[in-house]
Amino acid sequence: MADETRSGRCLSLLERERIAVLRERLLAVREIARRLGRAPSTISRALHRNMRPYDQQRSDPVLAHGRARGRAGRPRTGRIGQDPKLRAAVQDKLRLVWSPQQIAAWLRRQFPDRPAWHVCHETIYQALDDGGKGDWHWNSPARLPTGRPLRKCRRRADRRTINSVIPSALIDTRPDGRRTPDPSNR
Repeated sequence: MADETRSGRCLSLLERERIAVLRERLLAVREIARRLGRAPSTISRALHRNMRPYDQQRSDPVLAHGRARGRAGRPRTGRIGQDPKLRAAVQDKLRLVWSPQQIAAWLRRQFPDRPAWHVCHETIYQALDDGGKGDWHWNSPARLPTGRPLRKCRRRADRRTINSVIPSALIDTRPDGRRTPDPSNR
């Protein structure tokens, strides 16, 4: 069963089948979680998310698994990608070399009656990062105010070049032709 090892976070179909059997035996959620080696909140969440009123408190593992997989579908269309007018407004401001922070603040001020347009700057960055892969295709080279098409990743501290004194290159160890004058002779 390839689906069984889909993710450590997600319940597999086999686990959902075991949950259904244990629920029919009227075991408590904590006991089911203990037997499956999962957190009780994981079991409880799975039961509540995937049962409907017409399920009559019976768990259908195949249906539940299908519902869970449907919710987990990727890639999700971002808010900017869904609304062509919002996308056009954001692109216009990027062409005017506005930062995503400025655009997000402007959208809130300019359109207080449209909460769907109240996006944070991170949403704009993510839409830019998604560029050609997903729902938001750039027709023009809209760039960030830095001149880059995307954000630059921060380098890790251990990967940075360190501009410090190298012990082997001290002044005292220079060749004679490159020695500095002796300060006592000044």
